[in-house]
Amino acid sequence: MSATDKQLAVGVPIYSRETALRQFLESVPSYVETAYVAENGPPDDRDRDVYDRSWPFSLDVIALEHDDGIGACRAAIVDTCSEPYLWVGDCDMAFVDGGDLRTLRAILEAHSDLGGVSGWLLEDRAVRAGARDLETVGDSAIKEASGVDLEHDPVPFARFDFIPQAGLFRTAIYEDYSYDPDVRSTEHFDFFYAHRQLGAWDFASTPTVLIRHDRNINAEYRESQRGSGHVDRDILAEKWGIEHVEPGARADWATVHDHGLKSDAFNLVKQTTPAPVWVRLKRGLERVGIA
Repeated sequence: MSATDKQLAVGVPIYSRETALRQFLESVPSYVETAYVAENGPPDDRDRDVYDRSWPFSLDVIALEHDDGIGACRAAIVDTCSEPYLWVGDCDMAFVDGGDLRTLRAILEAHSDLGGVSGWLLEDRAVRAGARDLETVGDSAIKEASGVDLEHDPVPFARFDFIPQAGLFRTAIYEDYSYDPDVRSTEHFDFFYAHRQLGAWDFASTPTVLIRHDRNINAEYRESQRGSGHVDRDILAEKWGIEHVEPGARADWATVHDHGLKSDAFNLVKQTTPAPVWVRLKRGLERVGIA
C-alpha cells in the first residue's frame, strides 16, 4: 500500500444486518486505510463476529445510542475520520470489479472545486446513476437531470447538485456543512441541498466506477424508518423552507436495464473512456449479468 492510498477511508452505518456488513467489508479494497462502522443497532445485538476478524485495513467501530438514525451515524463517521478522503455509503453496498476508489480520487485531484464524486449503482440487473440537480420552486425542491455536460479529465464524469451516498468526498467539505444528526432518514437530501445553497463545492458522477447495491438486504430497516419522515419534514421546512421534494421530468442522469451497454450513455462512455478503465467497467457488468 502506498502512502497516497492511505489517504482513503470508507464509512457505513449498521443497524442489524451483520450479513450485509460482512459482505461489504469483504469487498473493501486492501488499499483502503480505515473502514468506519457506525453501530446504532440494539445493544444486545452488537457482539458481531465480523468485528473480531482480521482485515487488511483498520476497522474502527463507532458505538452510538440505539436507533440514533442514519444522520447521526454519518455525522459520527465524519467526526471520527482522520483521512482526507472518505467514501460514504451503506452496508448493503459492495465494491466490485470496476469500482476502484482511486479513480474517484483521481477525479477529485484533477478538479479542486469538486467536493465529492460518486460511481454508478448496480441494482437487480440494472444500472443507475442516482445523480441529478436540485431546483427550488416555491416550497418544493425538484430533482432534475437535464442538459448534462460530460467532462473527460481524467475519465468521463458530469457535475450535479445531488449524487448517491456511494461517493468519495474530500473531508474538507464537512467544515462547511456535515450531516445533521437530528435528520434521521433524509440526511442525504439535507446534506446536498445545504451545499447547493452554500455554493462552495460542486459534485459529480462517473459511470467508470461501479458499486453493487442490494436494495433487499436493508428493506426491513428502511421500512422501519418511514415513521420518522414527519420529523425530518419539519426540520427541512424550518431549515430550508422546503415542504416537498419531487422528481422532475428526468429525475436521474441514467437508469439502464439489462442491455445497458447498448444505451447512448454507455456508448458515449465506451468511446471516451481509456481502455483499461473500460475493461474494468465491462468486467463488473459481466459479473452481475448485465453485459
